[in-house]
Amino acid sequence: MDIAPVSQTLPQPVHAEQAVDNPQHVADFTRLMTDNARPTPENTFVNRFQQEAIQWKEKLQATQQASSINLAPENMLATQATLLKSISTVDLLAKATGSLSQGINKLTNIQ
Repeated sequence: MDIAPVSQTLPQPVHAEQAVDNPQHVADFTRLMTDNARPTPENTFVNRFQQEAIQWKEKLQATQQASSINLAPENMLATQATLLKSISTVDLLAKATGSLSQGINKLTNIQ
């Protein structure tokens, strides 16, 4: 069995000395590996989620304090609308974060 034609079609291996010839490639690689200035999508979603949670907590505390003082129907409806908006915002962010993480997991598993 002659394997000479097969070995002629295979690409030649790249040696480490050839791969590091270009200092610009090394600089680009180093910059990309240490570039912490750009937030990842996961960090963006988590930060947004945390901000919403803090706002929601503050609004709940304000509602608890205001509810004991002012029981007018208008104020109660405004408080309910604020809480509903906060809850729906947090739910939407949680769904978007879940979809994003599922997509990333799917892409990771495919590769």
